[in-house]
Amino acid sequence: MSFEAGLCATFGQSVSISNRVASVIGHFTAMVADRNYRLGCAASTYTETGKDYSSFLFACNFAFTNVLDQPIYTDCAKAGTDCATGANPKYPNLCSTSEKYKVTFF
Repeated sequence: MSFEAGLCATFGQSVSISNRVASVIGHFTAMVADRNYRLGCAASTYTETGKDYSSFLFACNFAFTNVLDQPIYTDCAKAGTDCATGANPKYPNLCSTSEKYKVTFF
């Protein structure tokens, strides 16, 4: 499985999001949280003793994760309105690259 396929598999969790507590959407919501400013993923294939096939491990580490009863992101009327440094010229719905973020607040 390629990185893109792994990312799509994680993103695929968003397709069936419901308000049920039992829904498994944690990987997707951690990835898109507004306080998550770094994301690192790795993949490994290995053979388990006694098995005649290879196993595949895909894992991601997030700078920020889900916190019970806390929103994934805050909303606003128009994207980028809370950017202190203005909009990103290449991606106008995001803040500029010089924006400073408070990523550890709850």
